[in-house]
Amino acid sequence: MQGIVRSAPWGRGRRPLPVPPRPVSALRSVKGVFMKSLATGMPARRRRWVGPGVLALAVLISAPAFGQESGEADATRNEAADESDKTEANKASDDAKSAAKDDTVTHPIRVTADQAWEALGGGVGDSGTTVLGRDSFDVRTNGSSDANSFLRSMPNVQYVNDIDEDPGEDQEDVINLQPKEFSISGGRPYENNIILNGVGINTYSGSVERTEDELTTDDGLPNADLIYGLHSQSIFVPSSMVDHVTVIDSNASAKYGNFQGGVVAYDLLEPPKDRYRAGIEGNYQDDSFVHYKVATDDEQNPLGREHPEFHRHDKAAWVGGPVTDRFRWIGGVSLSEADTRKQRDYKYYSGWVDENSESLFANGAAVLDTQFGEFKLEGSLTDYHQDFESPTHLDLRNDVDTFSYTTQLRHRAKLGTLKAGAVDLSNVGVETIVFFNDASTENQSNSNELHSYTLKESSGWLSSELGSWCRDNPSDTRITCYRGGYGDRKQAETQTGAKTEISGEVGAGTFIAGTGVTEVEANRVRPEDFTFYSAVETIDDAQPAAFSSFICPTDDPQCSPEQYADIRTIWSAYDITARMTLADAFAEVSQTWDWFGFRAGVRGDYNDYFDNFDVAPRLTAMVMPFQDLKLEAGYNRYYSMKQVLAMAVRDKQPRGQAYRRSHDSAGNVDGTWSQLGSTGDYIASAQGLKTPYVDEYTLALLTEDPFLHGDLRLRYIDRHSRDQYATSHSSSSTKAYLTNDGSGRYRALTLEYAKGWQVDDFYRLSGLGFSGSLTWSDREISTNTYYYSDGADEYIYYNGESYTRETFNKVTGNLDIPVKVNLAMLSRWFDNRFEAGLSADLLMPYQGVRDTGSTISVGGVSHDLYEDHDYGATLNVDAVARAMLWKWGENDGLALELKVTNLLDTAGNRVATDNNPFVRGRAFWIGASATF
Repeated sequence: MQGIVRSAPWGRGRRPLPVPPRPVSALRSVKGVFMKSLATGMPARRRRWVGPGVLALAVLISAPAFGQESGEADATRNEAADESDKTEANKASDDAKSAAKDDTVTHPIRVTADQAWEALGGGVGDSGTTVLGRDSFDVRTNGSSDANSFLRSMPNVQYVNDIDEDPGEDQEDVINLQPKEFSISGGRPYENNIILNGVGINTYSGSVERTEDELTTDDGLPNADLIYGLHSQSIFVPSSMVDHVTVIDSNASAKYGNFQGGVVAYDLLEPPKDRYRAGIEGNYQDDSFVHYKVATDDEQNPLGREHPEFHRHDKAAWVGGPVTDRFRWIGGVSLSEADTRKQRDYKYYSGWVDENSESLFANGAAVLDTQFGEFKLEGSLTDYHQDFESPTHLDLRNDVDTFSYTTQLRHRAKLGTLKAGAVDLSNVGVETIVFFNDASTENQSNSNELHSYTLKESSGWLSSELGSWCRDNPSDTRITCYRGGYGDRKQAETQTGAKTEISGEVGAGTFIAGTGVTEVEANRVRPEDFTFYSAVETIDDAQPAAFSSFICPTDDPQCSPEQYADIRTIWSAYDITARMTLADAFAEVSQTWDWFGFRAGVRGDYNDYFDNFDVAPRLTAMVMPFQDLKLEAGYNRYYSMKQVLAMAVRDKQPRGQAYRRSHDSAGNVDGTWSQLGSTGDYIASAQGLKTPYVDEYTLALLTEDPFLHGDLRLRYIDRHSRDQYATSHSSSSTKAYLTNDGSGRYRALTLEYAKGWQVDDFYRLSGLGFSGSLTWSDREISTNTYYYSDGADEYIYYNGESYTRETFNKVTGNLDIPVKVNLAMLSRWFDNRFEAGLSADLLMPYQGVRDTGSTISVGGVSHDLYEDHDYGATLNVDAVARAMLWKWGENDGLALELKVTNLLDTAGNRVATDNNPFVRGRAFWIGASATF
């Protein structure tokens, strides 16, 4: 669908949403009669105070169906009714003009549907599709540049994790500018298909590591096996560049593949056709705009911790327009920056560490119309950097750098009418895309060696060599000091592909078919060995002895007369590359007759890594017992190959190998290190396995409410996950082999409503949009889920079973909230000069699990004891207000914006730790925008 860029700070995405029109109520054939009665059918003195009733009645009888052009007659209305409407509407207009001579008479109100608000479904089989216009998208975001934040209030999307062990906000959280991860319809966060302007921006090399460690302010030692900052998206989409977005949580068309969760398709601003247009905007927040709440179990702060200090700036600008009547372009850039600081440990003289982050997004597109069709060249990139410096080390850095880009050349052509044998095809169009994606995430450190030193022993012995950079703390009985880095690591991938699809009309409906191929190459590398000197022997440890100092080997920097390193672990360099070719083909036809319709599709996917060819049916049947009521039933299968290369590039990654040395009775330190056992490599092979998939069964009721003619949808989803990856440990706990023994299930019942209006100055009201949903969901997943551990040094005991930390988080930490209610509303006033909106999320009470704080010994191994816990209801409300200060032209101007998140200042069910006790309460964003 062709579109235009937004033309006002809040009028973004005012174009019609890309959904087909739906049948509308026959009651509207008499709307002209009622409009006449609105204007003339009651005494003037009564018409002064019936404004709200007039609005409701006007909406009832005059709003066209969602998805139709504002003010246009319904396509389904017959010509006689249409003429009657015109006649009655003209009479109503004349009568209204006459009545306006009496100053006690209110003006007639014209209310039309706002098709840029939100659309629930559309054609046959689209019961799981929601299309959000710019306004509905905007009111759901959290004020930051993260486009994914709108998903917080979408049904069948889980965004909150109440069992997070450390929900407190620290310095690393406030400068983390990466998009939030999310779960759709029970899928894991990395099992969605994220699409940007028609091309997937998903990572195949894996965003999940073998442990779920994150870099936090209080981290002592990062995990040397991990690469931090990995994400399931290669491109970080900013909210400022989004025109509209489509979310598919069930009943996905056969054109979508390679997911087990859902589909989120972002469409960015398009090059303007009419004239040059431009926009600029900025938002700001710092810690003074945030009310931090102490969320420990007893709501106390026993360690006297301070909340994070930070500043954050989000800026964006875009410009574009036609160069000729055939060539047009657009370019945009978004930059988010954040900074904070934290204090080093006392032993490092309490120095301050400054940390910064920035996320740059750039996009450019050029469109050329020719006699051979439309050609579009487009590119987007993300350049992300986030500092990390450990406060428990003198100088350890582990900065995260992500650089990704996607380029595509698209061709669209209209073929008109074709004949396939005896079948007539009309309005046929073809689209071909050639694309290249490149993504990399690197952890950069300051050194390939990390050293530990003992400053103080429990006996009271104190080193005389370290005082220049590490000092004694009288309250500590033993002090170890660290200096050095953690070595560089990198994970990267490229995707090269092409796809084409043909679509059009056939019979009583439409058809679409296509094919594509993608070559993926993933790489994981540690360019140099990393060595950690983790333990030392001091002269105090050696007592009683016949010597007073150690005698070191020649040129050994790890040895001094006072102490020497006696244990070191080496993580060897590695460079692992894996490749995979994906090929797919699909075909789908949709037909609708008087009261019956269906959508039937099939998708075939091949990957040469498994050498699997998977066939996925997509079937939906629809009956329409009444004109405004549709009942649908569907069966669909979804395959996903996303984690194949994730395992391949982690297979045979070297584990840390420990070595030891000692000294003799005279104090001579050995210059030779002896290996302690053999740790070998990680095993993560997936060769010869089946492709994991989900079977989905759906029921849906779609209708139009009889009063306001809004979209009303009731859905049931039942998903069964099969052949999921699972872990089978060999006799050695260091090796794990993958199987297809994992399974799961997700069920959900959802009720949704959406309606938008455009109003001609009713009590200064210009427009109104409202949507809401109620969702019940339940998820089960096998305990034998794919997740391997390196000897698991942390265990949990729950409900009579033992779990590793990683496995337990996979079983319970799927972000499930059983019942939630979401509401979103936006209103415009004073000829669109002022806008106010809110978004509310109500999470109903449910039973979950929590850490009791106690431990239990099982088989001689200590376990944290978890128990069932009743979580209470929580309500989160966000609000937004925008005001246009100056206006030039028809829609352009300068506006100010205020966004408030967590308006009610609640902590929810989160329980923070004493070491990190603060969670966000009420917070404000301020911003400004201008369009030209």
